[in-house]
Amino acid sequence: MSSISDPSHGGRPLPRSLKPSRHLVVLKNEKKERVLVNTVSGRPLLVRRGCDFVESFLRKINETTVTDTLLELYPAQRNLLEMLWRHGVIVDGEASEEIAAPSLEPRRRSAMSLYLLVAQGCTLDCIYCSAGRESFAKARRPIMANDVAQMAVERCLQSLDPDGRLQVVFFGGEPLLNWPVVKHTIDYWENELRHRYRDRRIHFHLTTNLTQFPSDLIERAKNHDITFLVDIDGPAHLHDTLRPFCGGSPSHARIIKNIHRLRGSGIKFELRTTVTRHNVEHLVEIAAHHKELGSQGTAFVPVTPINSDEVILPSDWYPDPEVFAAGLKAVYESGLFPPSSVFPINQYMKKIDAEGAHCISCGAPFLNTPNVTVDGDVYPCSYWTGIERFKVGNIRDPRVFENASSLSADLLRRIHIDDDPSCRVCELKYICGGGCPVNRVSLRTHPKCSEESCRYGKEIVCRPFKSMMSMLIWEAARRQTEAVVGWTAHLNGEGTAGSQLPC
Repeated sequence: MSSISDPSHGGRPLPRSLKPSRHLVVLKNEKKERVLVNTVSGRPLLVRRGCDFVESFLRKINETTVTDTLLELYPAQRNLLEMLWRHGVIVDGEASEEIAAPSLEPRRRSAMSLYLLVAQGCTLDCIYCSAGRESFAKARRPIMANDVAQMAVERCLQSLDPDGRLQVVFFGGEPLLNWPVVKHTIDYWENELRHRYRDRRIHFHLTTNLTQFPSDLIERAKNHDITFLVDIDGPAHLHDTLRPFCGGSPSHARIIKNIHRLRGSGIKFELRTTVTRHNVEHLVEIAAHHKELGSQGTAFVPVTPINSDEVILPSDWYPDPEVFAAGLKAVYESGLFPPSSVFPINQYMKKIDAEGAHCISCGAPFLNTPNVTVDGDVYPCSYWTGIERFKVGNIRDPRVFENASSLSADLLRRIHIDDDPSCRVCELKYICGGGCPVNRVSLRTHPKCSEESCRYGKEIVCRPFKSMMSMLIWEAARRQTEAVVGWTAHLNGEGTAGSQLPC
């Protein structure tokens, strides 16, 4: 087999010396197959036969290191050596594998998601709401003015690279309580900004409970390709317990009626469930409900144990992490949705496919997901909105994104995967990146945080990831095997003459 050029090595020949990667993980199954994966570079390699030889060959590489010497000792194994090199199983023996912290140097961005809290009041009184009554001033039901929304969109466009993409997420509270500003913001892009930022792309999205349905919503959605994320916590017997209207009446029937209006008009939408102890044992039932309603995807987000008022929620609302992990796996195996349409499984899959160490798994320190309140205050994440120590500045400041370096540096340090002692020793840490850091950052220094809340905050991220990741790595390796027909290594010696290693 001739050498195959691989983009990750730029088609370069083997280096003078080689060594097994310090980030190598070896997975085994009952068929005595192996998957070799460098948790930094990805590209898992499936070894179906000759596993013992490959493992002994790796030990020999570790002992010998000099490439020419290895080829003299194993002249028939150049193809195998190149294959291991292509997949990052072995690396340049003279190169450092230290993982550098991501840089916070001022830079433009290729993509941003701007969360505009156009209305901080809501029509529902969800029992677990992450938006605190004080920090969101819910009693006043404040709404955003046109000029704040305009300024926020333009500030983000200015921060983007040419060809950059901005997603504007109309958020809340309930954004449809301020539908006029949503429409004005879209019109401002179309009539004022589009011709000034021709090399930028923009997409509009609504995260809504869909209890409201303006008369021109469908027309606007079609004209501007607006996408929707709607919260449905399951069938009525589950949803109405968790997401009643303010005043306590059930909301499921009205939301379903409005979802049918979207679906009947050909509008794309996805459905999301907040997972609590009340519905964690029903994930497949909920996914089936989402499918029946016509959703493009299904999302399961465990309840955050602390809200933006920094009030810790009752522990009897927390879903059991093991039960949540088992439920996710059951949804995956049900085939109701393709895995790429099931959150958080689709995020796990992206981590396998992406090259580079995931030191963090959140764009908050880089202000890639700014949240702008009705008053123009900017926060790095929706879960920290209204918490003064996380405030970046105000959108009226032309340098608001550049002036956040000290907050960004502190966040980066606190959510870096190697800052957490329990993550530091995990062999999958550079695939994971630590998951959503809100629980760690918000709970770790909270004076009233119980041991149970801290443990939940950690395990609800960790357990599902570890439960799914081994299976997903195996499947990624098999997909690569099937996609690249003919990539085989012919082994000989060591009792493996004539065996093959498809990859």
